[in-house]
Order: sequence, then C-alpha cells, then structure tokens
Amino acid sequence: MSSAATPAGNRRKPLVTILLVVPALVVAVTWMLLFEQLPETLATHWSGTMLPDGFSATTPTFITCLAISVFGAIIGLIGLRVSKTGWRAGMLFAGGLAGWTSAAGVCVSAFTTALAGDPEQAVLGGWLVLLIIGSLMGITPYWLSGLNGELMRQSEYTRAVRLAKAHGHPLPEPLPVPETPFSKSVNAPAWVWIIALLTPVVVVLTMISLHEETSGFVISLVLLLAISPLLLGMCRLKVQVDDRGLVVSSALLGFPMRKISLEDIESAETEPISPSQWGGWGWRFFPGGSALVFGAMDGLTVHTTGGKRFAVTMAGSEEVRDQLLARMNQRTTD
Repeated sequence: MSSAATPAGNRRKPLVTILLVVPALVVAVTWMLLFEQLPETLATHWSGTMLPDGFSATTPTFITCLAISVFGAIIGLIGLRVSKTGWRAGMLFAGGLAGWTSAAGVCVSAFTTALAGDPEQAVLGGWLVLLIIGSLMGITPYWLSGLNGELMRQSEYTRAVRLAKAHGHPLPEPLPVPETPFSKSVNAPAWVWIIALLTPVVVVLTMISLHEETSGFVISLVLLLAISPLLLGMCRLKVQVDDRGLVVSSALLGFPMRKISLEDIESAETEPISPSQWGGWGWRFFPGGSALVFGAMDGLTVHTTGGKRFAVTMAGSEEVRDQLLARMNQRTTD
C-alpha cells in the first residue's frame, strides 16, 4: 500500500492542466493551418531580432517543437502528482516554460514566413509581442498553482526553526499537514509501457514519411495528440478513496478515468477478474459498465445504485474495498 497526502499548492489544478496542454495544440493547429502555405524553409527569430537569426527546415522544426511542447506538458502533469513541493514547483516551471516557449517560437516563425512568402524577408515586427507573451505564459502554470506561496511558507518555517535552535527558544508549531485520503498506486504490466512508449515513435516516423501528403499527415498528427497521452496515462494508475467516494486516475498525467461518488456505490467487493468476462484487456467500455483490465488477476469490483459495474485489476484490492465499505458504513451511521 502507498498512501500520500493530497499535495498542497495544487490550487486551480484544472486550469493549470489546460495551460500545460494548450501549447502542443497550438503547434499542431498552426501546422495544419499553414501546411500548404509554408515553404520548405522557415525563418527563425529565437533571439528576438527583427531580421531572421537563422533558417531551418519546416517539417523537422514543427516536429521538434511539437515534441518539446508534448514533453513539457508531460513533465508538468507529472509534477502535479509529485509529493515534494520543490520538485513539483520545478517540474511545473520547466514544463510550462518549455511548452509555451517552443509553441510561441515556432508560431512566430511560421506566420512571419507565410506572410512574407520568402524566409529571408520575414521580419519579426509586432510578432515580438507574441514571443514575450509566450515567455510569460510559460510561468503561469507554476504561478497559478500557488506553489510559490507554499515554498515561501516552508522557507519561513525552516528559518524560524533555525533561529529558535540558535537562540535556545522553543521550536515553532509544525506546519499543518493536509488531510490524507487513502490512495494506492497500480502499475500496468510491461507490455502496456512498451506500447505506450513505442506508439509515439512510430507515429512521428509516419508523420515524417507522410509530410507531403496532407490527409495522411493530419491523421497521424491527430493520432499522436489523442492516443499517446491516453496510453501513457494508463501505465500507472492511482486509486483513491475519501469521504467523497472512489476516484481512479492516471498517476502520471493526472486525468480522471473513473469517478464514483460514495452515495452512488451500492456494494464493493474483491473478486478474480478475467479479461474475457470484462471485454478484453485495457480500458474497456460495455453496456452496463466499464473496467480497467491488465490481466487475469484479483481486482476491485464496484456496483452502483444505477445498476452499473466498474472493475480495476490490482494487487491488494482488499484494502481499497475495506476503505470504501468503512466510509459507506460511516455515512449510513451518520
């Protein structure tokens, strides 16, 4: 079992998540909009100079910036799940800055080149504002999360403890500990990790080979943006139980995969789960329910008051079942 406190400083989490993902979408949409208008070479303005500071091949530049923005989003989303405040702040800052800087840079290069028609004549002009906005937007995930205030409180507390020890005074009261819901991590089998890591590589290689075919290129791009995060998100799950109910989410990227409120749970049990009985392997949907099945093994099965079922394969599912039943009994008693 692995229990962890809900990380402090994760305020405005939905907005922070959106801000981490948007840069990749901006790069993808810009690429699709200007695909037919751009020459084979882009003028680059990474240093902010009015005239181009260099030139680069269009397709590799977009692929590189898309990869950086996706990587930045992944780093930031993982940072939202890290328990240590310093690491969480650093990963949010680095992920947001990488995503927004690369997105702003490639968009400015693309639009100035498309408008000029000739990369050598692409002048930055007023597009400098977009580069500045991109840099400022890069720090917004960190700023909106409230981690700066959390780090300041921890720094002040550490300083107060140090001064108290130096002067022989009583130590200050410890900082309040956030309420700790029950949580358990579930690792997917090796084959899920292999598929999740190989799929983006295959799709990117396909995009490179199809960069001259608009339809095939766009389809590959959509697959990269839609499938890759989903596969990566399934590699490690977080099963959490609190007074509100059951939440199964991606432990890596943070998006919820199933939420069931406590009042909607009729019963919870541990039982052997077979892929053939639940629609196969992976994230399965079927009439009357859904399941996250990684193999034939024991797991948690929840029956709702609406007559639906949900199951997730996991070792130690008895602990989750007991936590749910205890909260259901407490709710009934209250």
